[in-house]
Amino acid sequence: MKKNIGEIKPKAFENRKSLTSYVIPDGVTVIGERAFAGCINLTSVVIPDSVVEIGDEAFAGCVALESVTLPRGLKRVGRALFGKCAKLKKVVFPDGLASIGVGAFSGCESLTRVDLPDSVTSIGAVAFSACFDLKSVRMPKGLTSIGHGAFMMCSGLTSVTVPDGVTRVEKWTFSNCLSLKSITIPDGVTEIAEKAFMGCGELKRVVLGRRVKSVGDQAFQDCVSLKSVEIPDSVKHIGKQAFYGCEGLTDVTFGRGVKSVGEKAFYECCALKRLALPDGVESVGDSAFSRCYGLTSAVIPDSVTSMGRSAFSGCDSLREVSLGGGLTEIPDSAFGGCSRLRRVVVPSGATRIGNSAFDECFCLESVTMGGAVTEIGDYAFYKCGKLAAIDLSGVQGIGECAFTVCGALTEATLGEGLSCIGERAFERCRRLKRIVYRGTLETWQSVIAYDAWDICTPRYKIYCADGVLDKDDERNI
Repeated sequence: MKKNIGEIKPKAFENRKSLTSYVIPDGVTVIGERAFAGCINLTSVVIPDSVVEIGDEAFAGCVALESVTLPRGLKRVGRALFGKCAKLKKVVFPDGLASIGVGAFSGCESLTRVDLPDSVTSIGAVAFSACFDLKSVRMPKGLTSIGHGAFMMCSGLTSVTVPDGVTRVEKWTFSNCLSLKSITIPDGVTEIAEKAFMGCGELKRVVLGRRVKSVGDQAFQDCVSLKSVEIPDSVKHIGKQAFYGCEGLTDVTFGRGVKSVGEKAFYECCALKRLALPDGVESVGDSAFSRCYGLTSAVIPDSVTSMGRSAFSGCDSLREVSLGGGLTEIPDSAFGGCSRLRRVVVPSGATRIGNSAFDECFCLESVTMGGAVTEIGDYAFYKCGKLAAIDLSGVQGIGECAFTVCGALTEATLGEGLSCIGERAFERCRRLKRIVYRGTLETWQSVIAYDAWDICTPRYKIYCADGVLDKDDERNI
């Protein structure tokens, strides 16, 4: 056959509004790029089995086209081949087809079913994105690759089983599939990429394969109906915002292999009641469990050496927390706003209580300070209204407003090594009567304290090792 015989050339019928149907002659082997693109009134096309190649975007924008049967010899569905064919309801795929190209059926919003033959090994990026009426997808057993965003915004899709040969769920693959209720991820998958299932508002159940090593950033963000997640032992990292806003999540089982929990990973998981991180977790990111309003207890193992800012802030039902011995500080705002927290034992190796670490913990009654703590940050215990006594024997610096409005505080113990008391540190501690200072009257005079460190606090006595001072004593600071 001579060159170009049996070929429909690129753009041959592009944007021809008068074309309503077309039968491609038998013997044609190639349909060129954009050959029928933009034929907005084309309702039917017959493609003979002689065709073995169809160029990219050949039927893109044929908004009236309702069905198509692809030829038996076709191996590849090209890029955006039927992109934005809004009325396309049915596609018959041939045995022997190997790949679906990028955006091949993107925007085919009337397509209801996709039944891919076992010969297909790859589905390109955004291949079926925004197919709003798509309810059923049969993925072939031999499939090894699903491109990013392949099924994003398929709002009618209710269930998906990823084949065993797929090793990675790419970013955005099923994001905003609003009706998706269940997903089974096979043991062959090692990574769930960022935003893979973000916004799947009806998703209730997720089964993660036993070889998944990481759950990507925002992978399940805003899956508001998700009830439980079992993270297998193979997972080492849970990404930033991985389960952010999963407000229906009541139960998370962590595998023994988890090493890190990312920033805001479980932020606003309002129904989560109990948390027990497994021994082996080393880091918990900023705001990882912040605003988990239903959380009542949390156990942080000794293996955790790094905990981020605001890790549990705003967990206003949290009553009990066990802090592991590996922590070297209680970070800024770590438990700020945990209004029902009653007791805290600071680990023996922690040297710093961060700024606002326990601010507005209104029910906090008892703090057992680890012997290594040398610094109390600004606002660290601000408005801890039930805290009756505090032992700061090893502390060298007390920050601004550290104990302001601790209305039940009657006694504070300060160590000889104290060098600085911040402005308003004990402001409005109206029941404070007794300060025990481990040093002498002379060393007390060397403590740097702002004039207003005890403003609006009534008369109290300072019991030094060799004498007693009244608040208004001229020798007092």
